[in-house]
Amino acid sequence: MVNNMLAILPLYIFLFTTPPNFASACTCSLSRDGFTTPHTQSNVNLSLKCINCSEIPTYPNASSITQLDLGGNPLIHLTPSTFSQKGFVSLKKINLSNCRIMDIDQDTFLGLQIIYHLDLSYNSLSSINLNTSAVKTLNLRGNPIKNLDFNKHLLDEIDLSNCSLDRIPPNRPFLFSSLKKINLDSNKLTTLPWSEVRATDLRHISLKENPWRCDCHMHFLEEDLHNVYHINTEDDVVCDSPPKLRGLGLDSITREIMDELPCPLQITEMARVKIEDRITLNCWMRGRPQPLVQWHQGTVDVGNLLQSQPAEPTFFIAGERYQYKWKSTLEILPNNSAYQGPWTFWCTAQNQFDIARAQITLTARLQFYVHIMTPAAAKIASVETLSPNQVVSAPQSTQRPSIVPFLKTEPIPPISISNDFLSPTTADDPFIRQMSIVICTLVVIPLLFLVALIVLVD
Repeated sequence: MVNNMLAILPLYIFLFTTPPNFASACTCSLSRDGFTTPHTQSNVNLSLKCINCSEIPTYPNASSITQLDLGGNPLIHLTPSTFSQKGFVSLKKINLSNCRIMDIDQDTFLGLQIIYHLDLSYNSLSSINLNTSAVKTLNLRGNPIKNLDFNKHLLDEIDLSNCSLDRIPPNRPFLFSSLKKINLDSNKLTTLPWSEVRATDLRHISLKENPWRCDCHMHFLEEDLHNVYHINTEDDVVCDSPPKLRGLGLDSITREIMDELPCPLQITEMARVKIEDRITLNCWMRGRPQPLVQWHQGTVDVGNLLQSQPAEPTFFIAGERYQYKWKSTLEILPNNSAYQGPWTFWCTAQNQFDIARAQITLTARLQFYVHIMTPAAAKIASVETLSPNQVVSAPQSTQRPSIVPFLKTEPIPPISISNDFLSPTTADDPFIRQMSIVICTLVVIPLLFLVALIVLVD
């Protein structure tokens, strides 16, 4: 009995300690369906569905396949020309959803003609470049997209729903593209500037299930979509903030409330005008509600405050007709102490939601520079580098809307102004003396030559 048990012991060990191997080889099945394209000769297309594949499969007569379904296969990486090298040169529809793909080479689809539907949903793609591929409909749903590039002249539809987007990918991928349909549902978008979605042929945009901050930007977006493209978002945009508007659809908010929605402050331009001895400095800005504007000379502190008054409304900007624009003016007369310098002037605009600041500097070379600070930079300056007695400080309200910092802090190239701008002492400037010498030389030499000529003739 014991000997019999010992004899079958190896069999028990093998059966109960060795895991069975149920892995199968990559297998494909061919079918026909009714997927059609604008250039399909018949209503029947050859569709190939493959399972248990870790790479693009090899299939006889692959050039006849128009649809390839590889959904659910662990492909992970896609290399250049990977489809055309396997003979799949007639593909019009490709399903690569749930394939755990982490990156796609920009030449992966090289060798294919027009791909009418490319499904890359629910992978791990954070960056994708399809600029060299002819794709008409692109599904990127469920990918953590951060960077996006595609052929703007060919792509008609894009699905970016459930991609955890808190802003549109950089470089404005939708701007002036041929996109007709954009899906941005179920993301983390709080605002969407109109300049980010201005596609030439846009016909539909879906914005559901995002935590929208209902400020003037969303109002402008809704107005432009309705008036320019005749797109009605209806209940797509539901406000998450401010608290008093939470849960309301953007289209259900009354005109009176709309007119009170805040808009971030931006100083857009500064300029000077000189009439005789009077200097006028102008500061233009956008934003809402109406800001208080303070002018400082030299540095922004209470001792150098020249003027403090509300900005004056001017006009709506062409092409952005719903954007509020304001203007503030500072006049400097010869009998004013500010006329003696220093020639740096600060324009600071502030309301209960935001702050913006810019400076204009008149230099000893009779030129002036304009320097515009972003709201974030203005906040840092007001907190870290300015006097504790400063009049204008950064707002502390927790309801302050976030700012999209697109203004650069580089100076605008200098523009020459009149020679009598600073003071009579500028006549002693070395540059002016050199110009005087040149002018005198150009006048005296021809006169001497003329006198010598007359003497020789006589």
